[in-house]
Amino acid sequence: MSDEQVLLELDARGASAAAGLRAYVDGLDLATTPPRRSRPRRGLLAAATLLVIALAAAAVWVARSDEGPKVKTVDHPSPLYLFPDHVPDGVPFRGSLDIGGSAGGIGPLGPAEVYATRDRADVLVTFTAKLGSGQITFPGGHPITVDGRPGTTSSAGNFRGVAFRSDADRVLSIAGRGPIADDIVHLAEHATTRADQVEFTDGVLPDDLERLGAVPLDRLALGTFFAGVGGLGEGRSLTWASEDAARSVVVVVQEAGPIDEQVLGLLDREVRHTSVAGHDAVVSRTAAQSNVDSRAVAWVQDGHLVRVVTRGYDAQEAVAVARSLHEISLAEYDRRAARVELPPGTRTIASGGEGAGRWQVSRDAGQNLCIDRGGDTSCDGPVDVGFIEVNDDARPTLVVGTGPPGSNVDVLDGSRSLLAADPLELDDDGLVYFAAEVPEGVTSVDVTVDDGQGTDRRTVRTDHGSISSTGGAGATTTSIP
Repeated sequence: MSDEQVLLELDARGASAAAGLRAYVDGLDLATTPPRRSRPRRGLLAAATLLVIALAAAAVWVARSDEGPKVKTVDHPSPLYLFPDHVPDGVPFRGSLDIGGSAGGIGPLGPAEVYATRDRADVLVTFTAKLGSGQITFPGGHPITVDGRPGTTSSAGNFRGVAFRSDADRVLSIAGRGPIADDIVHLAEHATTRADQVEFTDGVLPDDLERLGAVPLDRLALGTFFAGVGGLGEGRSLTWASEDAARSVVVVVQEAGPIDEQVLGLLDREVRHTSVAGHDAVVSRTAAQSNVDSRAVAWVQDGHLVRVVTRGYDAQEAVAVARSLHEISLAEYDRRAARVELPPGTRTIASGGEGAGRWQVSRDAGQNLCIDRGGDTSCDGPVDVGFIEVNDDARPTLVVGTGPPGSNVDVLDGSRSLLAADPLELDDDGLVYFAAEVPEGVTSVDVTVDDGQGTDRRTVRTDHGSISSTGGAGATTTSIP
C-alpha cells in the first residue's frame, strides 16, 4: 500500500468515525502490509496501530509540534515481560517494538482530562492541542461558533462533543456523556486553555463532577490506538498479523498511569468485566462509528497496563490470548521476540544485535532491500546493481547494498572486513546482497566489488546521516584493474 493510499484510508476512517479526534501522522506510514518502497517506513509493528481515536469531538488534523503534554507515571515499576502461549492460527509473528521516549515516529497525543460523577452517569473529557498549520474539519458534524470562534458540534454513540479554536493556534475539544452532554455548548462557552490544559470558569461544572485526572488519549478507546507513544509509559509490544492485515493480535505492556484502572473501556462499547490471572480486566469493542472492528482486553498488573487487542476475531479469542499470557525473563523474551516470521518471498541477508538493538537486513518479494531495527522497518527499492545505503537510524551504523551476479563484495575499514555475514547471491535476480556493521568512530568505508574483470572500489562516508546512493553524494568510485 502506497503512502497516498494509506492517508486516503485514514481519511476514510476519520470520516466514518464522525467525531473522532485525528492524530497527526507527519511521515509515519501506517500500512498494514509489509513495507515496499517508502523509506523510512515504521511499518510492520505500526501495521496494527490505527490512529483513529473514537472521541466524541471534531476531527482535527494536528500539525507536528515538538511541544506537547506529557503523561508520566509516579514511579517506574519493575519490568514485566509477558508472552502468550496461545495465538490463533494464520497470524505469523511480525516482531516486537519497544515503547517509550525513543519510540519515535509518533508525537505526543494528549493528555485528555477526564471528569466523572461517582456513579459514572456523567462523564466529561477535555483535550487541547496546538493546531499549527492544520485546520478543523467537520466529518459528520455541524459547524457552529463558540463566542465567535469557529468550531463544530457532533455526536458519537452516547457522547456529544464540541471542538473549536480557543485562540489563534490551539484547538479545544470537549465531549460529554449523560445529562451533562446536554450542556456541552454552554460548557464550551466557559472553557479556556492554559498551556496544555482546559480550564472552566468557576462554578460552571456541577459540584458532583470530579476530576479523575489526565490520561493519554489511547486509554479512552482501547481497541483503536494501542501501540503507545513516547512519553506515555515505557513498555513493549508484540504483533501477530495476517498478510492482508484482516486479522491481527497485539500484546502491549507499558507503565500504567495513576487513573488507568478508572478509565478502562470508558468510551468503548460492549464493555464487560472478566478475570485474567486474578486481575479484574475490561473486555471492550471499538466504538460503533469506527470502521475498524477490534476487541480489547485490558487490565493493570504490577504497575503496568496490559492490553491484548485483536482484529478479525471475537471477544472470546481476545480473552483466550489474554489468559494465556505468562511472565518470562528478559533473556527469554528477547529470544522469542527475535523469531520473526518473514513474509513469503523474503530472504534474510544478515542479522545481528540483541534485545532492542537487534537488526536484520532482508530482501522482500518485490526486490526491496529492507532494514529492520527492533521492529522498526525501512525499505528501498526495487534495487539494482550498485545500490548502496548507509543506515544510521540506530547503532550500529549499517552499510548495505548490491553487487553484480557472480561478484565478490567486501566492505573494508582499511584492510579489515566489516561484513556482518557472507554476501548472498539470490537466484531470482542474480544480484549479490551484502550488509556490514560499521564500528563507532569510523567515518568512511571502502566497498569493493570484484566482477572478475577488475575491482571497483567505492569510498562511502558513514558520518553524514542515512543516505542511499548508486555512486552519487557521499561516495567516490575508483576502478582498480
